[in-house]
Amino acid sequence: MKLEIGRTYYILTYADSDFTMPGVEPVVYIGKNAYMRCLEDDRDTHQFQDATTYVRFGPVTGTSETEFCRVEAFAEEELGVSVMSLEAIAEAIAKSLVKAEKLGEPVLSVSRGKWFTASTKTWVPISAEDNVGPP
Repeated sequence: MKLEIGRTYYILTYADSDFTMPGVEPVVYIGKNAYMRCLEDDRDTHQFQDATTYVRFGPVTGTSETEFCRVEAFAEEELGVSVMSLEAIAEAIAKSLVKAEKLGEPVLSVSRGKWFTASTKTWVPISAEDNVGPP
């Protein structure tokens, strides 16, 4: 996926494990390793700023209002999967719609126990009492 600094991309998340309830967040690409506080280890990451603060303050790399800005970092292999172009987001949502219709428009249920994070494929405890393993 070719990225352009200053262009808007979209983070795709799902509220359900069947991938029928997509959530879309617009973010602006600020560059590769552009905002150092965002790096968790030595690997390179592509960094995206939330669109609201980008419009309000400009790129986080050139503003003193950084406490208001949210920056998300993604590894190369996550591009096109977690972060997408508008065209790819539209296609993913269309697939979710077809799947939701096949499944009879699923309804969310309250999650008990651990929360599954699809991007890292790990179980995360919601609270200390919930640290019991996958449901």
